[in-house]
Amino acid sequence: TDITVVAEADLGVAKTASSLASQVGASLTYDIQVSNAGPSPANNVVITDSLPAGVTFVSGTGPGGEVLSEVGGVVTANITSLASGATGAMTINVSIDAGAASSISNTVSVASDTGDSNAANDSASATTTVDPKNSTISGSVYIDANNNGIRELGEEAIAGVEITLEGTDLGGAITPQVVMTDANGDYSFTALAQGTYLVTETQPVPYREGQVTVGIGATATVGENSFTDLILAESTNATDFNFAELYQLLSKRLFLSTTPQY
Repeated sequence: TDITVVAEADLGVAKTASSLASQVGASLTYDIQVSNAGPSPANNVVITDSLPAGVTFVSGTGPGGEVLSEVGGVVTANITSLASGATGAMTINVSIDAGAASSISNTVSVASDTGDSNAANDSASATTTVDPKNSTISGSVYIDANNNGIRELGEEAIAGVEITLEGTDLGGAITPQVVMTDANGDYSFTALAQGTYLVTETQPVPYREGQVTVGIGATATVGENSFTDLILAESTNATDFNFAELYQLLSKRLFLSTTPQY
């Protein structure tokens, strides 16, 4: 009696994302590992990756080092034959679009012309949460007439004061930003992701430094003309991070030197 031996492989696929938590505008890399636990070689292996909505394909590299492309949101790679015990790897690089969902999930699947003894491991997913970068930090610079650290009605605004923002978000160190206070003495930094920031005021002339006041919506440590370790959460407006200024003290010598002599 003839015995027919059916070739059978055990394909499996695993997937990881370069970050479990990222932000709009950031890059994301998916690493995919395909394996064959045998006993037979897997022939004409096809790896299919369906990109989620909210990302844009940038580049990809297949198991043989080939350059991959995307068609209709799908990236495909091929392995002619994957021996028993062998593995293959591919990578896909994407950027996260504005308006991406708060969580994006990427799924990859693998198939071949050879029978598969375990279909349960033929697909894998990687999920990343996305910060929409819509947080803000704002405040004002003003003359604190009674030096109580509270901006009150009638206290004069100081326009044209330079305020600098530095820090790190989910993408790493940010490019420093500089704004000037407007006619109302107000400043604002917008389109921020969750992170730890430093807000610094360039001391305006001819005023003396007054109180630096932590506002609401974030925590921070007060420094000289600065808020350090300002912890900003996702989708949060940190407001009233104010810099108060005082008039210069008029010394007796200065007073006498500027008093008209008759």
